[in-house]
Amino acid sequence: MEEDKNWEPLLLGRPFLATGRALIDVELGELMLRTDGEQILFNVFEAMKQH
Repeated sequence: MEEDKNWEPLLLGRPFLATGRALIDVELGELMLRTDGEQILFNVFEAMKQH
């Protein structure tokens, strides 16, 4: 498997998660970050399949 040269690990500490108003659904493997009226949904299971 060829390694993606543009990949960088995502490290999220508790202060960042609180600032980003994070919601974590462990069963679904989803991390939702909300700030300034925008939200991003990150699927942890899909990301782990790629690496």
